[in-house]
Amino acid sequence: MHNESVFPRTIDNQLESQLGKVGANGYKTGSTISINRPARVVSTTGANLTIDADGNAIALNDFVEDPITFTVNNTYDRLKVAHSFDAEQLELELTKESSRIGDPQGLQLANDLERKMMKEALVGVQNGFLATGVGAFKISVDDILNAQATLDSLTCPMENRTMLIPPFARAQLSGQNATLFTPTTNEAILKKGYINEYAGASMHSYNMLPAISIPAIAGSASVTTNVADGANSVTVTFGAQTGNKVFPAGTVLTLVGNGRVNPETRESIGTDYTFTAKESFTVLAGGGNVIITIDDSAKIYGASDNGARQNIETLPQSGDVVTIVGASTSDDNVTVFDRVLMYNEMAFTGVCLPLPAKLSGADAQRADYDGFSLRVTTQYDSTSDDEVTRFDIWGRAISQRAEYSVVIFVPKA
Repeated sequence: MHNESVFPRTIDNQLESQLGKVGANGYKTGSTISINRPARVVSTTGANLTIDADGNAIALNDFVEDPITFTVNNTYDRLKVAHSFDAEQLELELTKESSRIGDPQGLQLANDLERKMMKEALVGVQNGFLATGVGAFKISVDDILNAQATLDSLTCPMENRTMLIPPFARAQLSGQNATLFTPTTNEAILKKGYINEYAGASMHSYNMLPAISIPAIAGSASVTTNVADGANSVTVTFGAQTGNKVFPAGTVLTLVGNGRVNPETRESIGTDYTFTAKESFTVLAGGGNVIITIDDSAKIYGASDNGARQNIETLPQSGDVVTIVGASTSDDNVTVFDRVLMYNEMAFTGVCLPLPAKLSGADAQRADYDGFSLRVTTQYDSTSDDEVTRFDIWGRAISQRAEYSVVIFVPKA
């Protein structure tokens, strides 16, 4: 399972030191866990703590660590597979137990967990744009370089960056650049779908990124009410539609004319601020106001925030124009997009709560890996001479540095 996974191995797993301890898994469904992000600060000139070198009054920085909260859900954060073996099946020794029983379960659980963690991470991505492509190709080198430039502009660390790209988008990118690389590099692209370095990131041909379907939207949309510092939602007013429109979690919206800022310099990076819907939302046929939720890792802060967490030029005001990335305005069709994800390992973290291995009346073994805990349990029923073997896995992903990730929407048609 560990060898088959990609995403869990390319993200930060520092939470294991806090949560991944034996005996630290007493969290019940509904328990809320909170982790703190590093505090932001603003420096001032001079030695005096009350007046700066130009004579301006100084207010001491509040030490604010901006907690990210998430709810433990042992119903959906755990995946399992179970089998019952009768006496004849138990005596069959034509194949190794690992290949006969372990491999099929491990492969399936690895895939299911990877898809689950990817969906959990995608709703925390806060930088996104539509691929422009070139000619017949839906994605171009410029699109990848723009993703890289976005991360660079947000002082995202240069090391430990990863790009996950769906196979067909990767094929288009490789075909467009067939003459750009050496034959050896081309062979690596075509055979393995992997280049060690591409636009500053390790690229993986990756089939676990779910496509996203974006409905068309009629008329204009705008911010309904002024957004306050620390908001984890934006209310948007939409006009009348041809019918109810359901936009999935992961939909990216743009605040037109309101720029994103570098979190360290607090200066605009030259792109409009985008935010991702954490949950699906519906625009009714009659239009109206819709509350769009935002992940805790990407709450909106303006210049006056006392925690120095500014990430937008000015807080969104009533009437500011809002658009939806990839939403057609000229027809009523649904557009399907592949998504390419570029991120630094600190953008996401895996949360691993170890599954208990001391079980009364059963044999159990557990292994804890990057971002997930796996347990295999065997229980024998002497009455029926049957044995039940179950595989359990617990893992989830959360966003912790929203500015360290960017998604590119690539049209599939």
